[in-house]
Amino acid sequence: MVRAFNPRETRILNPRAALIAQEERTDRLGERPLTNDQVILRRHFVGRMKENRPNIEDFSDIYPPEKIQEDQERLRNSQETHNDPISERGKILEALVLDRIEKDNWFGESTYTVLAAEYDDRINGVDLVIEFVVDGKVERLAIDVTTAQDEEVIEKKWRSIVDPLMRKGHLTKLKYFESEADRDIVEKESNITKGEVSMPKIILGIDTENFDDLAKEIASKLERGERVDLSEHFLKYDFLDLAHQQLTFLLEIAGRKAPAFKKEGIKDKLQTLVREIEKEKSKRPPQTARIGSRNDVYGIVTNHLKRERGERAIAA
Repeated sequence: MVRAFNPRETRILNPRAALIAQEERTDRLGERPLTNDQVILRRHFVGRMKENRPNIEDFSDIYPPEKIQEDQERLRNSQETHNDPISERGKILEALVLDRIEKDNWFGESTYTVLAAEYDDRINGVDLVIEFVVDGKVERLAIDVTTAQDEEVIEKKWRSIVDPLMRKGHLTKLKYFESEADRDIVEKESNITKGEVSMPKIILGIDTENFDDLAKEIASKLERGERVDLSEHFLKYDFLDLAHQQLTFLLEIAGRKAPAFKKEGIKDKLQTLVREIEKEKSKRPPQTARIGSRNDVYGIVTNHLKRERGERAIAA
């Protein structure tokens, strides 16, 4: 499992009183500067995330040296030609989501999180993977974490998920993946899933305003040395709703194109993931009513799904 940050492990040097250099707080994409609260989160979560990112050189037992070198060159080219693929806020959110899914059981108690290799992040658009252990087996869900509030950006992300499924029945592929869940359930090291894997993918995100509020809430706890507990935060339920809506939409496609989806057991994978997420959704306390209307990313994704459902109904 990915170990979450312990606020007592790192000393916080009075961040509100300290002078934080403007270049440290400025987003590479030209967004408004990070707030002091967001800088605190970046220092504590993003660094730890980097420590857990898979290194493609560790896959020499799976791929020949020339293939790894080829992918390293492809990664370097991507870094040079697309030097700003995600915003600073996006990085912080990615690290925070990775941490909270396990520590606060956002998607259930029997889940693991795996950070995607930078290759799969840049080339395949996957930030992290959630592994669900169900009856001794593992089902996986790829996640694209975003703070983007541009409908065209969300549309492009969604098309990268849906079009391969519609045309060829293909799921999202990760090339440099190693399972965390398998380490706890398989008897032999050789049986741990490693290398190329295919799985469904969805988009999870939060808008800037809500992210600012979230950063302030967490940073204040870190400053006081308190435990960060987001186990009943509205973002958890927004994410569960987003996951459920996207996966059920993909299931609808699977129902119409059954032959294409049978070859990889795609429909079964989707059904299992939907069931697991529905179990968590059913645990929502009454006082945490969904407030997704406050989250612009939530609204963009759900409105897009509604439009696409309507378009497909008309076409049918």
